Amino acid sequence: MVLGLVLLPVLMPDREETGSYLLKQMVPLVLVALLIYLLVLGLAFWLVQRFWEAMGLPELGEMVLQFNGMRLWLQLGFYFACFALVLATGVGVLMAVL
Repeated sequence: MVLGLVLLPVLMPDREETGSYLLKQMVPLVLVALLIYLLVLGLAFWLVQRFWEAMGLPELGEMVLQFNGMRLWLQLGFYFACFALVLATGVGVLMAVL
Protein backbone atom coordinates (compact mmCIF):
# COMPACT_ATOMS: atom_id res chain seq x y z
CA MET A 1 0.00 0.00 0.00
CA VAL A 2 2.84 2.38 0.81
CA LEU A 3 4.54 1.46 -2.45
CA GLY A 4 1.36 2.40 -4.32
CA LEU A 5 1.28 5.80 -2.62
CA VAL A 6 4.92 6.36 -3.54
CA LEU A 7 4.40 5.40 -7.18
CA LEU A 8 1.16 7.34 -7.61
CA PRO A 9 2.78 10.75 -8.24
CA VAL A 10 5.04 9.13 -10.82
CA LEU A 11 2.08 7.53 -12.59
CA MET A 12 -0.04 10.69 -12.41
CA PRO A 13 2.19 13.75 -12.83
CA ASP A 14 0.86 17.25 -12.15
CA ARG A 15 -0.45 18.71 -15.39
CA GLU A 16 -1.81 21.90 -13.92
CA GLU A 17 0.45 24.08 -11.83
CA THR A 18 -2.35 26.36 -10.63
CA GLY A 19 -4.42 23.58 -9.03
CA SER A 20 -4.92 23.66 -5.32
CA TYR A 21 -3.09 21.34 -2.96
CA LEU A 22 -6.30 19.64 -1.85
CA LEU A 23 -7.37 18.93 -5.41
CA LYS A 24 -4.00 17.29 -6.12
CA GLN A 25 -4.40 15.05 -3.08
CA MET A 26 -7.97 13.97 -3.88
CA VAL A 27 -7.11 11.09 -6.25
CA PRO A 28 -4.81 9.28 -3.80
CA LEU A 29 -7.39 9.67 -1.02
CA VAL A 30 -10.14 8.21 -3.19
CA LEU A 31 -7.92 5.31 -4.24
CA VAL A 32 -6.92 4.53 -0.66
CA ALA A 33 -10.57 4.71 0.43
CA LEU A 34 -11.54 2.31 -2.37
CA LEU A 35 -8.76 -0.07 -1.40
CA ILE A 36 -9.78 -0.04 2.26
CA TYR A 37 -13.44 -0.55 1.30
CA LEU A 38 -12.55 -3.61 -0.79
CA LEU A 39 -10.41 -5.03 2.02
CA VAL A 40 -13.19 -4.59 4.59
CA LEU A 41 -15.74 -6.10 2.20
CA GLY A 42 -13.53 -9.14 1.61
CA LEU A 43 -12.95 -9.54 5.34
CA ALA A 44 -16.70 -9.33 6.01
CA PHE A 45 -17.48 -12.03 3.43
CA TRP A 46 -14.74 -14.23 4.83
CA LEU A 47 -16.08 -13.83 8.39
CA VAL A 48 -19.66 -14.57 7.29
CA GLN A 49 -18.47 -17.72 5.55
CA ARG A 50 -16.57 -18.85 8.66
CA PHE A 51 -19.56 -18.20 10.94
CA TRP A 52 -21.86 -19.93 8.44
CA GLU A 53 -19.72 -23.08 8.55
CA ALA A 54 -19.31 -22.95 12.34
CA MET A 55 -23.08 -22.80 12.89
CA GLY A 56 -23.61 -25.82 10.65
CA LEU A 57 -26.01 -24.12 8.25
CA PRO A 58 -26.58 -25.67 4.81
CA GLU A 59 -24.89 -24.24 1.74
CA LEU A 60 -26.32 -21.11 0.18
CA GLY A 61 -27.37 -22.86 -3.03
CA GLU A 62 -29.35 -25.43 -1.05
CA MET A 63 -31.10 -22.67 0.92
CA VAL A 64 -32.02 -20.90 -2.33
CA LEU A 65 -33.52 -24.12 -3.69
CA GLN A 66 -35.52 -24.57 -0.48
CA PHE A 67 -36.74 -20.96 -0.69
CA ASN A 68 -37.83 -21.41 -4.31
CA GLY A 69 -39.72 -24.55 -3.27
CA MET A 70 -41.85 -22.66 -0.75
CA ARG A 71 -45.36 -21.50 -1.54
CA LEU A 72 -45.75 -18.03 -2.98
CA TRP A 73 -47.44 -16.54 0.10
CA LEU A 74 -44.58 -17.79 2.30
CA GLN A 75 -42.01 -16.23 -0.04
CA LEU A 76 -43.88 -12.91 0.03
CA GLY A 77 -44.09 -13.06 3.81
CA PHE A 78 -40.35 -13.64 3.97
CA TYR A 79 -39.72 -10.68 1.63
CA PHE A 80 -41.92 -8.40 3.75
CA ALA A 81 -40.26 -9.58 6.97
CA CYS A 82 -36.82 -8.82 5.49
CA PHE A 83 -38.00 -5.40 4.33
CA ALA A 84 -39.39 -4.62 7.79
CA LEU A 85 -36.11 -5.68 9.37
CA VAL A 86 -34.07 -3.47 7.02
CA LEU A 87 -36.44 -0.56 7.61
CA ALA A 88 -36.27 -0.98 11.39
CA THR A 89 -32.47 -1.17 11.22
CA GLY A 90 -32.33 2.04 9.16
CA VAL A 91 -34.59 3.84 11.62
CA GLY A 92 -32.47 2.56 14.50
CA VAL A 93 -29.29 3.84 12.85
CA LEU A 94 -30.89 7.23 12.23
CA MET A 95 -32.00 7.41 15.86
CA ALA A 96 -28.50 6.52 17.04
CA VAL A 97 -26.90 9.15 14.82
CA LEU A 98 -29.35 11.91 15.69
